[in-house]
Amino acid sequence: LNDVSFDVSPNSIHGILGPNGSGKSTFMRILSGLIKTYNGSILLDGVEISKASNKYLKYFGFMIEEPSFYEFLSAEENLKIFCRMLDYNFKAIEETLHRVDLIDWSKIKVENFSYGMKQRLGIAQAILHDPDILILDEPNNGLDPKGISEMNKLIESLQREGKTICISTHILKDVEQLCDSVTVLKKGKLILNASMEELVEKNNLINIKSKKIKLV
Repeated sequence: LNDVSFDVSPNSIHGILGPNGSGKSTFMRILSGLIKTYNGSILLDGVEISKASNKYLKYFGFMIEEPSFYEFLSAEENLKIFCRMLDYNFKAIEETLHRVDLIDWSKIKVENFSYGMKQRLGIAQAILHDPDILILDEPNNGLDPKGISEMNKLIESLQREGKTICISTHILKDVEQLCDSVTVLKKGKLILNASMEELVEKNNLINIKSKKIKLV
């Protein structure tokens, strides 16, 4: 990442776009604490996150790349392990599985889940502690059309609950449907940062070129 700076408004869905190698995953890994050595500043409500130890992480929920689970355990058992690791209350598990529409599968081993269901379980893991901000890395990657539709509805429902959501994606249709604003990266540099309204206004310009037509 090289001189990248942008703001994300509260209770918005902000898309981070760019080809492979553009810096999307690097940005998300820095936010999640997986990358700790970098130059520059990331501010949360005006406070530099590197000076807040890991306390700022309670405000965030992350799904970085493809979520991993113990396949031989049920969805509920996987979330219990996650709760024990981070000292979360088990009481949140049932409600969270309801929110991602997996409550009927709570006792089923994850090895029986479709890819889309595993992605939704990844969202469940990210929202167990009811964070204010969600960072989702390619949530629709590898999903079929039905899975994409279900994931988009889930993301929209989380925004309606008041959450601020950043998603990285290369699917332009998702951006059009979900996002309030976008940041476009290329080779680690910021090449565009705009609201969807600004993008629509720019694209309302129609360029008509005349061309000679020969009738035979």
